[in-house]
Amino acid sequence: MFCKLKSRFALRGYKDAPYAIADLSTGSSQCLSPITFQAFSFCDGFTDLDNSSYVLPIHKKIVEKLLERHSPIIALCKQGDKVLPQQKYKYFNNQRIETAHWSITGKCNYKCRHCFLSAPESKFGELSTSECLRVIDELADCGINQVSITGGEPLVRCDFLKLLDAFKKNNVIVVQIYTNGALVNDKLLDELEGRGMKPSFSISYDGIGWHDWMRGIKGAEKMAFALLTFYIQEIFA
Repeated sequence: MFCKLKSRFALRGYKDAPYAIADLSTGSSQCLSPITFQAFSFCDGFTDLDNSSYVLPIHKKIVEKLLERHSPIIALCKQGDKVLPQQKYKYFNNQRIETAHWSITGKCNYKCRHCFLSAPESKFGELSTSECLRVIDELADCGINQVSITGGEPLVRCDFLKLLDAFKKNNVIVVQIYTNGALVNDKLLDELEGRGMKPSFSISYDGIGWHDWMRGIKGAEKMAFALLTFYIQEIFA
């Protein structure tokens, strides 16, 4: 009997979690017991689970139970039907961190009264494109598979789409974008969809009659409310 990990899963290890499995489609990861991890490691398309001297009865039992339950993680396969290179075990010499929260700019198109970044004056500025690309590579090198993006207002960056491409190249999932909503439009949604990205949007809204005052921009409330209404309709459609 030969089995393999399904293509969305990969074996990973970290300083504080040497035995883990990552879902490359969502960026989430899960710690495993050493025995379960070993069982998954034999699901490589080459190891004969019936005859290999390395496979213990407990390993085979774990695999058989997963197959009986139609596990989304493994599947029967033909001998030699190997896993992809990115699915093989990779150890990261750092603690397991599932999600990074990253402010990609200190700039903003609003003038919020409560802004601790003084975003309209760009008090803290932003990293250059090359510096951001380096950070994205470093996130991937640490085994971080998810990122939430904030600012300032993250969508004011003229290289935002280039950063999305770098995340995609490194298999880092953009799970959430914090935004005031002013720059969320059909073009942006089409760009995200074209890259297979489906982040959730966290849109600021301070309440009826107060939003424009708080945000310092006339019409901000109308725009935010329209977006919030749209997303509620999409959720319950």
